[in-house]
Amino acid sequence: MNIVAPLFDYADKNSDQLAIVDERSTISYRRLAYRVGQVMAGFVKYNKSQMTVGVLAHTHREVIETLYGAVAAGHIIVVLDPKWSQKQLKESLQHVDILFIDEQFRDLVCEHTTVDIIPYRTGESTGTFYYTDWCDLHTGTFPTLAAGDTEPFYIGFTSGTTSNPKAFIRHHQSWIESFNACHSVFKIDQDSHVVAPGSIVHSLFLFAVFHALFNGATLYVLNQYSSAKSLKLIRNHPVSHMYLVPTMAESLLSSLAPSQQLTQPVSLITSGDKLTIETKQRLQNAWPDVQLFEFYGASELSFVSVSTPSDHLRNLESVGKPFPSVQLEIRDDSGNPLPPEQIGTLHVKSNMLFSGYMNNDHETANVLIDGWAVTGDLAKLSHDAISTS
Repeated sequence: MNIVAPLFDYADKNSDQLAIVDERSTISYRRLAYRVGQVMAGFVKYNKSQMTVGVLAHTHREVIETLYGAVAAGHIIVVLDPKWSQKQLKESLQHVDILFIDEQFRDLVCEHTTVDIIPYRTGESTGTFYYTDWCDLHTGTFPTLAAGDTEPFYIGFTSGTTSNPKAFIRHHQSWIESFNACHSVFKIDQDSHVVAPGSIVHSLFLFAVFHALFNGATLYVLNQYSSAKSLKLIRNHPVSHMYLVPTMAESLLSSLAPSQQLTQPVSLITSGDKLTIETKQRLQNAWPDVQLFEFYGASELSFVSVSTPSDHLRNLESVGKPFPSVQLEIRDDSGNPLPPEQIGTLHVKSNMLFSGYMNNDHETANVLIDGWAVTGDLAKLSHDAISTS
């Protein structure tokens, strides 16, 4: 199954429902499906069964259209970061066959690539041919949706906080399995309104975008993260779910006046680092009806464990219970399983794991062993929770 396939079902069944709300515009599921078809058609002239489609832009509706169209056509997407060094941009662009770009970032890449560049129209734009013009060249009959399953669709990059960033590969089914696994936990569906306020350079927020649209929800995105704009979305729209990292949660709290409270019953989904006990308590005080879901995972692993609202009350120190359909083992230095309460290296097994590292078989072999992923994190398991060191 192609990860984009449900979009076309929603376009038929819920055609007028809002799919995406960004800072400048909105688009319905019917119109989004049509635009995705135009993007698919735009790739036909390149006569390549699988290209790598790069995006260098802030997060907005047209970027999501591009990514969905590329994946629907069977291509691989990669989101580039304007904050990267010139060296990393140059290396990443070597693998890109076509590049979609916010006009203000053109100078970052013009010396490093000769591929076709399709610019998005922004406030600084001065050219005459833009993404919208490119799309409007393609009307009528659109290409057939490409197969998905175990075909790759996304190249992402690890954070590189402890080493050089590594390019990892995801296939369709790994994220579809992730969506299915988290349905019973987060309960995002066609009635949901999901805010993903961070940059899709980070796989967490790209996942949030695909997760929301896969389930037929209404998605809200920001061009760049802003605590003030995030609070405005919460207050002015029927937001039901919000993806955040801990630093964003802390900035939201800092943006509230001392006596202010948020009253909307929102499910807050956090990852990327562990929330401090103080931040959790401040969230509960400032947002009494918030439902806090904190999951432990990684770009290569998807979900490992999750703390639900009731878990936070019982055990503030743990990173929650194993996520549905995830197997965990703690092993010693020789690879032998350890009993509960013993500290060792965490190993993870699920259908949500990544395919491997790009052009790095050695590192892939060090991480993926006999169906298990070796995280390198020290942890211990108890009867109802996992704790990491």
